[in-house]
Amino acid sequence: VRLEETAAYDWVFQSGGSPLRQAMESNLLNRNIALPDRILNTSSLLLTLVMVAQSDAIAPVSVQVAKFIQSPDGLAGAIDV
Repeated sequence: VRLEETAAYDWVFQSGGSPLRQAMESNLLNRNIALPDRILNTSSLLLTLVMVAQSDAIAPVSVQVAKFIQSPDGLAGAIDV
């Protein structure tokens, strides 16, 4: 999925003002990509992981969290990073 196509997906973001959210929003806007329409706001890493593992939702996470999700012991095991 190209970044330009991600607005059609559900997104899971940390609350407004968090560094990761600010970085992701800036990245999208700097590329003239509309912010997602459907956003679940949560400060819970557990909820973020569950949403990503059990749906088509997208969530910006740290490299360490993405590697955990992708690992055989992680929640998904088959997510390409």
